[in-house]
Amino acid sequence: MTSLSKGELINNFAITVERDGRPDGTLFNVTVDRSDLFDIQPKSVEQGGKAFLFVRNPHLIREIKGLTITIKAASSLTSDSTSLPIFLITDSSSEIIRFSIPESSSNGIKIGDLPDRSIERILALDGLPFNLVKSSLFLSCETPQCLDRETNDHYEFFVKFTDSAYPIPVVVSVSDINDNPPTISLTEHIIRVASNRLLNPVAVFISDLDSSSDSNAILLTGDASHYFTVKHIEEGIYDLQLTSSPSNGNYSLTVTVVDTTHPEFPSHSIDVAIVVQRGKARFRKELYERTLAADKITSGDSLLRLELEGVPIDEVDIMCLGGNPGWITVEPYGGKMSVATLPRKGIEGGEFTVVMGAIDRETSELVADTRVKITVEGGVKKEKKILSPFHKNIYTFKTIREHSESDSHSSFSVDLDVRNSSVSPSLIPSSLFALDSNGISTSFPISSLSLNGSTLSIERSSFANLRLLQIEVEAEEQTASVLIFFSSSSIVMERLRRERSRPLFAIPEGTEDDPIEISMMEESPSGTVVAVFPATDVSKGENVETRLEGEMKEFFHIQQTTGALIIAHPFDLESLSSPFFNLSLLAGEEPFESRLSLHFTVLNIDDNPPIVHTDSRMINTTIWENAALSSRVAIIKASDIDSPSLRFTLVGEKADKFAVKSSEEGGIITIEKEIDREEDGDQLSLIVLVIDSAGHTAEAMVNIRIMDVNDNSPSFVSIHSTQLKAVENWGEGRLLSILTAEDEDEGENGRVMYRLTQSSPYISIDKLTGELKLARNLIGMAGVEIGMTVMAHDMGSPQRSTLLNLTVSILESMGKESLTPKIINLPEDFVIQVNDQSPIRSRVFTVSALSPSGGKEGLKYDLLVSSPSLLSSSFLLHLSHQLHQKQVGWM
Repeated sequence: MTSLSKGELINNFAITVERDGRPDGTLFNVTVDRSDLFDIQPKSVEQGGKAFLFVRNPHLIREIKGLTITIKAASSLTSDSTSLPIFLITDSSSEIIRFSIPESSSNGIKIGDLPDRSIERILALDGLPFNLVKSSLFLSCETPQCLDRETNDHYEFFVKFTDSAYPIPVVVSVSDINDNPPTISLTEHIIRVASNRLLNPVAVFISDLDSSSDSNAILLTGDASHYFTVKHIEEGIYDLQLTSSPSNGNYSLTVTVVDTTHPEFPSHSIDVAIVVQRGKARFRKELYERTLAADKITSGDSLLRLELEGVPIDEVDIMCLGGNPGWITVEPYGGKMSVATLPRKGIEGGEFTVVMGAIDRETSELVADTRVKITVEGGVKKEKKILSPFHKNIYTFKTIREHSESDSHSSFSVDLDVRNSSVSPSLIPSSLFALDSNGISTSFPISSLSLNGSTLSIERSSFANLRLLQIEVEAEEQTASVLIFFSSSSIVMERLRRERSRPLFAIPEGTEDDPIEISMMEESPSGTVVAVFPATDVSKGENVETRLEGEMKEFFHIQQTTGALIIAHPFDLESLSSPFFNLSLLAGEEPFESRLSLHFTVLNIDDNPPIVHTDSRMINTTIWENAALSSRVAIIKASDIDSPSLRFTLVGEKADKFAVKSSEEGGIITIEKEIDREEDGDQLSLIVLVIDSAGHTAEAMVNIRIMDVNDNSPSFVSIHSTQLKAVENWGEGRLLSILTAEDEDEGENGRVMYRLTQSSPYISIDKLTGELKLARNLIGMAGVEIGMTVMAHDMGSPQRSTLLNLTVSILESMGKESLTPKIINLPEDFVIQVNDQSPIRSRVFTVSALSPSGGKEGLKYDLLVSSPSLLSSSFLLHLSHQLHQKQVGWM
């Protein structure tokens, strides 16, 4: 049992009296043996009713282990009763093994493992939907799913380990899933409204078999829905509250509960009739009737309930004014009439007319009355009545509570009109009953009353705080009742009248002491109604004028007929020093005015676009290619006076290579994918869109230069053969071939140099041009093959290179043939590929030839083709006319 406070209700505990064959309405008394620690409320309940346990002394609870609750029929003359022992479990450190499993779990699922200890035996597992395999616990059902938390929320068995002195409980809790629709009920189905108040409180109960009802929502519909709201009291209980005052008439209200997370669940609704009335208090019936069988009447039986209209029930007391046969009692607050203690001689048969009245708790005035006719069938015979010495059965008097300075009498006296002056009535002390000024039963000293002959006197000092005093007097075995009503003086009454006429604002109950929260959007147009607060003179049932106080009152005006608070001038949040301000709504005249505090919040409308800071509108930055992913590129700084949070997005051809995310600094642009300068280019541009919550945008430009990294090696191009030929009589410096290597990097990273990996006395290579030449003549070397490796390397750091293996075959001199120039770089398969869209003067192929001496000097090139118009004497073969595929297929 956790920490408790005085007056706290013991949760999840209720005592229900089941039916046992007794008649409906039978009352049962409920008691607890430790009344010093706990209190039972209510102490009497009908069959099917519930009683609850409240804490009286929390400090001593931990010192007891249990208590006993006893239930006994109130009308039973025997000692038959039922006792229920209750055990109190306080906080304990006892070992418990706990598991949890959802109720939707399927058969065969593993729940968990017991501790790794030797098991001696298992207790109370039979009949449970579980199976223990070694130390593993499984769900074992006869159906695919067998758990239902609403039927059984936990299971318990015991395991005895060899090293434990006692069995240890194993608790398997079934966790809830939302699989049941909610239902709804109300305490009233006809709701009566008067003087801007509910005449009876109305509670809304939501029943949901699932453990959590957070997903349940209450909807109000109907033509009365905008007059009411619901306030959450505790789990499953809501209070229906009046928010504004409807006009007189009848309305309809439908109260519906829905499960917001499961729209497929059926909703449950209850229709309620709303009756709004103005005017004086009255009982619904002028005459109530009830017939009883004398032999069936028992103490505590409910007779009927008086229904009062036109005034809230907490403003009056309902009481018996006369005609009570002596065995009828009435609840002052609810008007429930019941059978009190029965006369020892039994109940007389016949008809009894009881006068019932509603007494104003403040003024002690009688505001309404009615008659209750009770017919008792059977019963004991009436005794012959002797002429009473009293002229009246009930003597009623009124007096002023306050003691006037001009009144020197210390007591208030009334004369009881008796038939014979020689008769001296006496007081019956046990009949004394008093109500204080708050309408609460109070004790009254009998010593303050004196009866001298037929004159009844009361000390003035004793009734300063009284509203009602009732006592019976007796003479010649006959009794009469004396009722004295105490009210205030005309000055006090006028003050009370004005106080009662104090205007009442129609606001939700429970918010009287707190400011009313009002939210409105900026730029709301003139004429917008932000709230309705009519002020009503309760005594007249009419609305009164209201007025505003506060610095911002000029922004509003009030429609006096309805109490509507209307915007006179729109608000611009950006021009206000704060989005919050307070106003007071007043009604009535001092000092009886009513004041309603209003707290306003002006909500922002996102009507301004974001602004990119000047230093972020155009950003030029540099990054290295192959930079690490998530590396920061730039920060876009922007702000929006309407929206504190902004979104950023990227637009551009290579935008997918980057990412941008929002932060307190702004939009941070980072590298999302690998950047390759040779593939992506050395310049990139990104457009950054800055977007606010309303979709307004601003733009920033980011220009990115990609710095080269030496990540490419040179690559030989136009190498048609690695087998070269030379004639033995070729002289020194004769060109054998031109090697070309390209590097996609830029600058020094892309500048290519050539060299032989091993120097050769026969072959040399130009380090800049890649020209491969004879270093000396080859006379006498015919038939020899010279092998070599050429390295093409860049000038970057670190240096990257590529190797090419070549072979030079030396041929024997053949005479004239050796004097003929030779083309040394014929295209592969003698085919040159030309795009039919290539522009005029575009380069097609470079022809290289050697003269018989091995040089390039003195050579003339001619192009012998079938189309003379394509002739060129140039060293470079180029297009002089646009080609068309249909005209020229190949050359």
